[in-house]
Amino acid sequence: MDTQQPVSKMFKLYLERSNLRAASIDIKARACRFFIQWFGDLSICEVKKTMADDYRTMLRRGRTATSVNSYLNNFRPFWAWLANRGYLRTNPFALIGPIRVDEQPERETFTPRELGAMMMVADDLWKIRIAFGLQGGRRGEVLAIQVCDVHLEDEPAHVLLGAKSGNGQTLPWGTKGRRLRLLALPERMGFDGILIPLRQLVASRCRGRDPEIYLCLREERRKILLERHRAGILTHGDLRDPDGNFPRQFRALQRRAGITRPRRFHELRAAFATHMIDSVGLSRAAELMGHASVEQTRKYDRTKRMALVAEAAKVTENTYVTNVS
Repeated sequence: MDTQQPVSKMFKLYLERSNLRAASIDIKARACRFFIQWFGDLSICEVKKTMADDYRTMLRRGRTATSVNSYLNNFRPFWAWLANRGYLRTNPFALIGPIRVDEQPERETFTPRELGAMMMVADDLWKIRIAFGLQGGRRGEVLAIQVCDVHLEDEPAHVLLGAKSGNGQTLPWGTKGRRLRLLALPERMGFDGILIPLRQLVASRCRGRDPEIYLCLREERRKILLERHRAGILTHGDLRDPDGNFPRQFRALQRRAGITRPRRFHELRAAFATHMIDSVGLSRAAELMGHASVEQTRKYDRTKRMALVAEAAKVTENTYVTNVS
């Protein structure tokens, strides 16, 4: 094995021989660029453990511990790959551990009143997006849904989530873990006294449209992205936020609904997980969420800590009382 090859060349080979999603390639490439920027494009045999230690230290400058760990988790597999294939005798990153992340307060999910308030001010497109989020859809998955993915005539009615290869009319969209998943498509959804005819809204948006048209992506944005794709300048950032600042639009919708502390779209998925865990159990909720492990699903349960506190209050309410005659 030639150990004199530069990091950049071997990293390119690693990407070519790995079956990675665009999102994974993007962050791994950034992690590698940082390394080369700070240490130069060394030959792989010149990289020592001290450099790996320094790399972690330099990543910490101006970044959160979570961000540092994300870069480390995406760069370490490259060095493990080199060692496993005999390019290196020892892996310089083998003993480089993550930065300890201080536990944060659990995020609040949406209440029925807040969801109802949002539905009152949302247009039909946002009603569908929110409803799909409340069925466990991630933002990217929801925006990637095409008309052909909607199965209204099946029993039960559902939406198919899967990776997109991309062609002249569609974009190369991936799905997390490359898993195929189904989203339920109930007849209607109720929110604090407000009834949303979900299937009717979806059917109306699908009616007369090309099967490859995106259901939840505005048509003007689709045209812009396709032009960028044909010109070869489409980036992962374009696919990460194809609607043109989706988070800002969602925050603006919440403010119109009177929600003073706007939350992420992902909190809709957390609301789904919390209710599914209560209703069908952790393992079945994990399957619906598309998680490989129930431990991933457990993190989404937004009621567990407060439920434990309430239970402790009930137990201890009269535990320490002494009856005085």
